[in-house]
Amino acid sequence: MGGDLRRPSTNGETYMNKLIIRAICAALLTSFSSQVLATPAIEVLGRDFTFPNHVEGVPGKLSDFKGLQINSFETNDGARLCYWEAGEGRPIIFVPGWRANGAEYVNVMFLLSKK
Repeated sequence: MGGDLRRPSTNGETYMNKLIIRAICAALLTSFSSQVLATPAIEVLGRDFTFPNHVEGVPGKLSDFKGLQINSFETNDGARLCYWEAGEGRPIIFVPGWRANGAEYVNVMFLLSKK
């Protein structure tokens, strides 16, 4: 143990660092949820959206995903962070990779929100 915390030396430490970051993100979203007004996705985007490459069993259009909301909050340093929310229960956080966006998770969100 010990060592440089900025550069994990083992896969276990890397996993632990990722786990800590995810826990912090979940705590932030949970703590801000009472200060955030949820808005239906169609209102936020200003129009309906048809998803390309429709897959049977998931929404073909944004309006088909009832209960999908887009929320945002402002951080202490003035950055505006947005997140999509659907379903009930404990939150699951999807973090898109570089040059990706949260819309890539719409089908997964739809299926999980039904459980």
